[in-house]
Amino acid sequence: MKIGMKQFIVLIFSNIFLFLFFIPILTINVKAGGPSAEEIAEGMFYCMDFKAGALSSGEVSGNEFSEEHLRQAALLIRPTCVQIQIGREVGSGSITSITEDYIYILTAAHVVKDMENAGADENSYVVFYNGVVAVPEYVGKSDDRDLAVVKVATTDIEPYDLINLREVTFFDDADKDISENDSVVFSMESGSVVDPDINQKYHIHGSGTDIAESFVYGTVLKKDVLVTDFGYNMIYVKCNAQHGMSGAGVFDMKGRYVGLLAGGSDNKEMVAVKLHDVMDFLMD
Repeated sequence: MKIGMKQFIVLIFSNIFLFLFFIPILTINVKAGGPSAEEIAEGMFYCMDFKAGALSSGEVSGNEFSEEHLRQAALLIRPTCVQIQIGREVGSGSITSITEDYIYILTAAHVVKDMENAGADENSYVVFYNGVVAVPEYVGKSDDRDLAVVKVATTDIEPYDLINLREVTFFDDADKDISENDSVVFSMESGSVVDPDINQKYHIHGSGTDIAESFVYGTVLKKDVLVTDFGYNMIYVKCNAQHGMSGAGVFDMKGRYVGLLAGGSDNKEMVAVKLHDVMDFLMD
C-alpha cells in the first residue's frame, strides 16, 4: 500500500502522541541561580571557611609602605570589623569566631564594662560592616588586660548577610616582623549614629554604611614598652586614633592582626595590647 507524504506525517505524529500519552511524566526540580545562601552558609561552617585572608609576601615586600597595599589589606579585613555601642559608650571590635550558634567578637574591656553586671539591654548594639544591627551578650573579660569578648546569636543574622562576614585570622608570628621606627600598622575607623537599630544604613556589601569604611595608620615607635596607665607592656604607635576606635584590631601592611587598640592620646599616639596577650586570652 502506498502512503502519501501527508498520510505519512499524520501517521508519525499520531504514533508520537500515543507514545507520549503512555509514558509517565517525570518532574525535575531545577533550582535557578545555584545554591541558596543557607546552603552556602552550611558549607562554610562545615569547611570552616569564614577566615579572612591576608596579602602575601609577594604582594607586600618586608616593611615597604604603600597606600595601595593598605587599601587592599583594609578591604580584606573589613568584613571582620564591627562597631559596638553600649549605652553612650562607643567602641570597635573584631570577629574572632563564627559558629552555627554564635558570632564571637573581641573588644576592649572598658568598652563593654557596663555589660559585665547588667548584661545586654535595649541600648546595647553590635553593628557589622554591612550595617546589620544585633544585640550582643556579654561573655567575659581578661583579669589583667584590656580585653573582653561579647557574642551575637548567629540566627540573628540572615544567611545572605552571614556569608559575607569574616573571622580574623591570627598569625602567631605576625608581630615578629614588626620593626621599631619602620613598620607601618593601621586600624579601621567607623562613624556612629544614634539608635542604630533605627538609623543605621544597610548595604549587603557595606557600601555607605560608615562601618570600618576608612582607616588610620602610623609608624610603630615601640613594639614592647611598659605603658604605666595600663600597667603592662604594649605596642606604642605614632597614629591619630579617634574616639570610638577602642577595641579595634591593629593590622600590619599585609592585613595580619598584631594587636588590639586600647587607647589614644591628644599627641596623635595610640597603644595596643600585644598579639600574644590577645591570643593567650582567647585560648583560656
